[in-house]
Amino acid sequence: RLLLVENWALSSRVRKFLQVLINGRDTLVEFNEPVSLRSLIGTESGLAVRGRRITRPLRAQFVQRRTARIGPDLSHRRTVVTRVLRTSAVRAAVVQLMREKKITRRAALREAAGYANEIAANYSYAFVRFLERVLTWLWNRLYDGVTVGHLETLEQVAQGNEIVYVPCHRSHMDYL
Repeated sequence: RLLLVENWALSSRVRKFLQVLINGRDTLVEFNEPVSLRSLIGTESGLAVRGRRITRPLRAQFVQRRTARIGPDLSHRRTVVTRVLRTSAVRAAVVQLMREKKITRRAALREAAGYANEIAANYSYAFVRFLERVLTWLWNRLYDGVTVGHLETLEQVAQGNEIVYVPCHRSHMDYL
C-alpha cells in the first residue's frame, strides 16, 4: 500500500488503477461545478487549438485542487532549492553577502544553496502515509479517538493558499 500512495510523480494508467483498487477506502472523489465546453472553446476552428483551450484551464484547476489536498510538489528537493534561490529575498541576500564578505557571486550563490539544501525537506509521500497510519493507531490507543473540527472551512481556505500549522500547546501532539 505504501508503494501506491498519491504523490506528484507521473503515473501510468495501471498504477492509477492499482492505487484506486488497493487504497480504495482512502480514495477521495470530488465533484466540482460543471464547466461549459462551448464557453471554453470559443470560436476556434482548429482541433488542436480547441483541445488546448479545453485542457489548459481544466488541468490548472486539477493541479490547484490536488495541491490543496496533498500539498505542494516537494518530491524533488532540487526543484525546491532552485525555487528558493530564485526568490527576490534570496537574491537580495546574495548581493548583501557578496558586499559583506567581498566574494564572487558564484561563491555567494554556493553558500546560499548550501543553506537551502540544509533547510529543505527531503519529503517522502510514502513515509508520511506510513506515519499517518502509525499515529492514527497511536491516537486511538491513547485517546478516545481524534476529532477534527471545522474541516470544511480548512478545505475552503486550502484552495489557492498555503496553510501553516502552528502548535498551540507545549507538547508536540498538535502538529503530529
